[in-house]
Formats: sequence, structure tokens, C-alpha cells
Amino acid sequence: MKEIFRTPVIVVAALFAQQAQAEIACEGQGITTADKSFCSRCRYQAAKATKKDTACTAFGNIQGNYVVLGSRVEKPPRHGTVSSHGWGFAYTPSKGFVGTDAFSIEYDFVQPGTTKAIVFYGDYTMTVHE
Repeated sequence: MKEIFRTPVIVVAALFAQQAQAEIACEGQGITTADKSFCSRCRYQAAKATKKDTACTAFGNIQGNYVVLGSRVEKPPRHGTVSSHGWGFAYTPSKGFVGTDAFSIEYDFVQPGTTKAIVFYGDYTMTVHE
């Protein structure tokens, strides 16, 4: 009877270890502003890090009742691929790449209490570690 329960416990432990590894693989500072608002056509810097051959999926933690109208990759990375989705993105380094990469994403949204569309840019520096 003990063997029946041992296997599911090992599988669950392995899944938690994979989740922890994914969180470690995509770390760093996202886009932030001092007053939690964005100016139109402004550029904001952010830096993230991942491991070689490991994707980094990041979701924005923008506070407020923003309505995201869309996002698109403005400048693609030179050493990998990136796709944008709402406030987030998914970056995958090229196979075997280690070093620094950069890309930009355009975000279109409406700020709380207004009907005016705002566009700003996130300029991301991605460090890929061994």
C-alpha cells in the first residue's frame, strides 16, 4: 500500500521543482514608474534574465484599472524570438546563445478615468546566463 502513494508524491514534488526552476529562469525588474502612470510615446527600461536554452515568460504587474488595447513587438531581439500578449511577453533565446539581447514592445492602452488611448514602449534588456 505504501508504494501506491509514493509515486504520486514524487510526481507532485517534481512538478513543484519545475515551477520553481521556471520562476528562477525568468527574473529581474519589469517596467515601473514612480507614480504608476505612463506618458504617451515614452520609453521605459526593464531588465530580465534567463538561462541558456530556457524561455522567459513575463507578465506585467501594472497596477490600476488599465484597459489593454493591444501590444506588438516593435523591435525584435537579435539572438532569439519574442512574442507579446497584453501586458506580457515570451522570450526564447536562440539555441546555445549566452549573452545580452534586447527588444522593444509597444503597449496600447487606456488609463483609468479617461477615454484617450496611450501608447508607450518597453525597452527590455535580456541577459542569458550559462
